[in-house]
Amino acid sequence: MGTGVYFFRAGQCLRYDRGEDAAGVSLAVRGNWPGLAEAGFDRPDAAVNLETGKVFFFRGPDYVRYDIATDRADSGYPLPIAGNWPGLREAGFDTNIDAAANWGNGKVYLFKGPNYLRYDIATDRADPGYPLPIAGNWPGLREAGFDTNIDAAINWGNGKVYLFKGPNYLRYDIATDRADPGYPLP
Repeated sequence: MGTGVYFFRAGQCLRYDRGEDAAGVSLAVRGNWPGLAEAGFDRPDAAVNLETGKVFFFRGPDYVRYDIATDRADSGYPLPIAGNWPGLREAGFDTNIDAAANWGNGKVYLFKGPNYLRYDIATDRADPGYPLPIAGNWPGLREAGFDTNIDAAINWGNGKVYLFKGPNYLRYDIATDRADPGYPLP
């Protein structure tokens, strides 16, 4: 995983360099992410890098696949989530996904409202038994006020996943499977 991560908000994109621990300049999505704004995805709801050379952007009931090597959205998109992400429609995750994070172990976690779903990259389908409530299944999130409507999630590549909600963020430890103490922070 490279050192750069991208944050999207209100038609803008900000690159954050994890190695330097510094933010870059905020740029408009239109003109800087070829094909994304043209597909109506200048304000995505969620995005996830599956480490396959593709980043998937979700907005409402649709998604766009973005090719990292060619630096542009793949042709033929957007497509509906329903019917293309097996198990998401049945779980009620076929529209308005709040956040998504690649856990780095072949699983992607999708968050929507008070629930989450685990998606298996290899089998290309939602794992059975989902969705489940965030509260009670993610130690420390309820106490921090992060048990519903998470805005964004990113695997930082150091064993930690950062979750964002409103003006605050929380650090979640993958190995101990719990929120780190002292969070949330602004």
